[in-house]
Amino acid sequence: MRSYKFKQALQQFLATIGFSIVTSLGALPVFPAPAGTTWQVGGQPTLIFAYPDAQSNTRIDQLNRRLAEIVANLNPSQVWTVDTFPALTKLPTKAQTPSPVLRSVTIRVQGQPLLEVTEADAQVHNAASVNELATTWVQALSYALNQTTVKQRLVGTIGMPNQIVYKGKTYYLNSEAVGDRGWFRTDGQRVAGKVIFWELPPDKRLSTASNPNRSFTAPESPSKIYILNRYMQFVPYSKL
Repeated sequence: MRSYKFKQALQQFLATIGFSIVTSLGALPVFPAPAGTTWQVGGQPTLIFAYPDAQSNTRIDQLNRRLAEIVANLNPSQVWTVDTFPALTKLPTKAQTPSPVLRSVTIRVQGQPLLEVTEADAQVHNAASVNELATTWVQALSYALNQTTVKQRLVGTIGMPNQIVYKGKTYYLNSEAVGDRGWFRTDGQRVAGKVIFWELPPDKRLSTASNPNRSFTAPESPSKIYILNRYMQFVPYSKL
């Protein structure tokens, strides 16, 4: 029940402003901020950055690269711990003595540094303190990084480019790799050293089954293409 409530609250956090998230740490504030750029972790919308778009996109690219480095050595079947250094204290109530002011903290995944939270970040996101913003981000990241599908997607797309240009069109990385379904084909064309595959449409699959040696010409502008990851799974890329 608690997990369900937190999931609902997190989804609202990513879509609107002005209320609290209820978690095991108590009521975490949602900071009023202008619409920003969402960082998706393994296909899961996780954090909204309130920086200017260009700055948000640059930071997201950096975080994606750093997270890929971290998860490359992690087991997706195990729990991934998200914490901070130095450790955060529980946010005080009005009756409690305020905790020492933190100027910056580093959010870690399995003890590996991922993201630094500074006073400037807190100010941009209208948080009362570094502690407050970091606590909220830790909760959101912990939720995302301990979903089985998210972990599998992250591990499955390690080292894959975020976008590729094929036949003059830009294709963007999807988050979920798939196994060989028997309908993937290639003419050997490569982009950035990666062999490009496409999937046969349903109306051509029957003739392929009856004539497995039949060759097919690559479609001019497929809606989706695939490249292989290090586990020999097909990773999809789609046009917008």
